[in-house]
Amino acid sequence: MFLLFLILLLGFKLTLKKEDLANMYGICRKTLQKWVRYTRTEFSYAKYVKARKLDILDFISLIIDFGLPGQQKPLTKGELVKESEMTYSEFEKNVALNYNEIGLTKDGYSKMDIFPPFVVINMKQVLAF
Repeated sequence: MFLLFLILLLGFKLTLKKEDLANMYGICRKTLQKWVRYTRTEFSYAKYVKARKLDILDFISLIIDFGLPGQQKPLTKGELVKESEMTYSEFEKNVALNYNEIGLTKDGYSKMDIFPPFVVINMKQVLAF
């Protein structure tokens, strides 16, 4: 439903700015680039870096990979720790034990400060908070 609305809203535009996608999630383009690079998406990071704009199919593919913007807002590590009611070190240990289930790598977790909706949802399910 959301994707259909998005397609209708965008009309006949064949390409969209990366900033449009970032704005949908309330993040900056730099954070969006980290999401593409460090999360498990079907979208090629090399293709993302080369592209000035995203075509509508790539745009929708990234939305599907990151999770719908209204489904769960992106959260920072601090917000996740607070919601989990764990100490920071406990949270880090639990995440380290579950990188695969969460959908991140060790490098990705350490380099990202704000996590996309699908990672937040996975963290909440895997770490049970």
